[in-house]
Amino acid sequence: MKTDININFYSIIDQLIRRLIVLERSEKFCYGVTMSQCYIIETLYKKEPLTMNELSSELGLAVSTLTRILDILFRDGIITRNHSTEDRRKVFIELTDNGKDIAQKLKSCSESYCREILNQIPSENREEVIKTLKILSDAIDTAKNKCCT
Repeated sequence: MKTDININFYSIIDQLIRRLIVLERSEKFCYGVTMSQCYIIETLYKKEPLTMNELSSELGLAVSTLTRILDILFRDGIITRNHSTEDRRKVFIELTDNGKDIAQKLKSCSESYCREILNQIPSENREEVIKTLKILSDAIDTAKNKCCT
């Protein structure tokens, strides 16, 4: 019986992830940024300024991968790179005014999308769903990834 629960849980999580990815992409591509760029913009909007290492750690991306993405955002006038006055080797990444405008639009889009999803859940179940999603999110944060070890 436990195996059936595990298989069912995996199937639901897999389906949920796929649906969210597809829907999120369709919602955010209208602003002319890739999903990777979108995650960077949204992270900087919440926590700027960040150093390359801080941003890399926050997103779980290698610095080399992050650099390639940031080069495009810099070229497009979405971010700036500012050297620390104390240590010239340290570079802070920040959003430009254009970047902040895009970030606000992405945030608005995400909030609207979440409202639409929540509206599909019967009102008497919404609080329970939110609590359960919080438990799931915490479990994801603490679970050990054993897929590639």
